[in-house]
Parts: sequence; structure tokens; C-alpha cells
Amino acid sequence: MLPLLKLLDFRLAIQFAYDMGFQNIIVEGDSLNMVKALKLHSDDNFYFGLVINDCKSLSCLFSSFLVSHVQRADNVVVHTLAKFALDSTNSIWIEEIPFYIVYVVATNLVRVLMKSFV
Repeated sequence: MLPLLKLLDFRLAIQFAYDMGFQNIIVEGDSLNMVKALKLHSDDNFYFGLVINDCKSLSCLFSSFLVSHVQRADNVVVHTLAKFALDSTNSIWIEEIPFYIVYVVATNLVRVLMKSFV
């Protein structure tokens, strides 16, 4: 995915969290450059600086907001959700999550926990 598209997805996720009334959020991404840019405390003057500054402005609306980098291999849930969304039409899950997604999240959690014990 192009970096600008990832950044726009990131911004959309932040806006969605705000619209849903969340106050404390952690947003993870597998693009190290994007995460670093979002953590910088200076104005961004590069190609997509406007979107990054918009994300930073939105982040101020939360009680706590954390941006974290994850390795692409550890970002299995997000990639699975994206693929699932491409195959779905007009699906939004707020309270009830499809079993398939629960399974992917649980499997990923077990994998992450097992890595921490090795």
C-alpha cells in the first residue's frame, strides 16, 4: 500500500475512534517512518505533512493517545481485517465481531505470548 494511503487510513481510524467516543487509544502501524513522523514534535514539511499534522491535531482530542510501531509480521490481525473487508460489502461491527475475526485475534495473541516466553 502506498505510504499516503496508509496515512489516510490511519487518520480515518483516529477520526472513527473519536466519533465512537473513545477517550484512550493506542494506534499501531507497521510503517516505521509514519510512526516516527507522528511522534515528532515539529511541523512536518514533507509530501504528506498536512495529513500528519491533521492526525496530530485529532490526537489532542483524546485523554490519552499512543502511537506504536509493530513489525509487519506482528500486524497479522490488521492485514486479515483488511482482506476480510475487501471481501465484505457494507459491513460494520461495533459490538458483535464475526467469529472468524475473533479466531484471528486469539491466534495472534497466543503467538505473541509464546514469543515472549522464548
